[in-house]
Amino acid sequence: MATITALRPARCSTICWWRCTRLAPAPEAVVKTTVYVVGDQAALAAVWEAVRESPIGAAQPASTLLGVERLGYRGQLVEVEAVAVLA
Repeated sequence: MATITALRPARCSTICWWRCTRLAPAPEAVVKTTVYVVGDQAALAAVWEAVRESPIGAAQPASTLLGVERLGYRGQLVEVEAVAVLA
């Protein structure tokens, strides 16, 4: 089973990742995800499966999967944007 940590972007700073993973009280707080993937159809399917099997995916938020030509950092292949509602 994939974990949120496994989806952490290689260039995401430790502080940024720490804040992102600790602000939401639980994966169920995530109400929307957008997943950007560089690659072919097989890459999109593999990333989508990892996200859906993660704790965020188990909460079944509204989600969008997009294939893109490139992302912001050289070598970056995946970006996951998550919107959470905090009480």
